[in-house]
Amino acid sequence: MKVTLEITADDFDRLTNAQMRWDGTDWAEKNGEFEHRFEPLIEQTDIDYGWAFAFWCTTYSEYLLCAAYLKSVAEPHQGSWDSATSQIVILTDFAGSWDNS
Repeated sequence: MKVTLEITADDFDRLTNAQMRWDGTDWAEKNGEFEHRFEPLIEQTDIDYGWAFAFWCTTYSEYLLCAAYLKSVAEPHQGSWDSATSQIVILTDFAGSWDNS
């Protein structure tokens, strides 16, 4: 089945419940925190610590909508299961509404 939706950057922010800068050096020390639980639903490779931002989603449906939005705006991403939060984490260079103030 194919569904067509219009998802905005504001929708993306509302679909995620937390966001932060992804400083790979700190996260690399917590490597065991991230699992391949949703494989093959989330195409999984080793965690890339070079992304700029991390966003967390509570449900797989939220992840699907966020991933579709990122694809529509040509922003690569990587998804993984964060066992510390029991949520899906999306790693990307897309800043969303990030405010660094």
